[in-house]
Amino acid sequence: MYYTKGHNYKYKSADTEVLIVDEAFRPYICMTQFITLKDCVLTIQLSYCWDGASGPTVDTKNTIVPSQGHDALAQLIREGHIPFEMWIYADKDLYKWLRERKMSSLRLWAWEFGLSKSKGSYANPKTLKKVHYAP
Repeated sequence: MYYTKGHNYKYKSADTEVLIVDEAFRPYICMTQFITLKDCVLTIQLSYCWDGASGPTVDTKNTIVPSQGHDALAQLIREGHIPFEMWIYADKDLYKWLRERKMSSLRLWAWEFGLSKSKGSYANPKTLKKVHYAP
């Protein structure tokens, strides 16, 4: 995974990332400028920008890709491509990706605890920010 520091975001991918998501996402096919979801494969394109880990956490090598995948799924949910109730599976995928990257059990517990308190608020369509384009 290669990334650079973004302007309005913490990170901007310098490579394409492919992640396997929960089977619950199988019925959904989504294609945006930077994110594709099809057959439980989440593909995040070069130049995708995201914020990294949220809350009182620290970004480390084993959190960069999971936070990217989680932010991409949250974006698809927030934009209405996937039902809001799917935030539960986005969180489960984040935990899975963090375990795969050998995050310590104590730190993983802290992440799970923090996300359990947010109850998908980061993916809520009501939090969608309006984009303003310059003339």
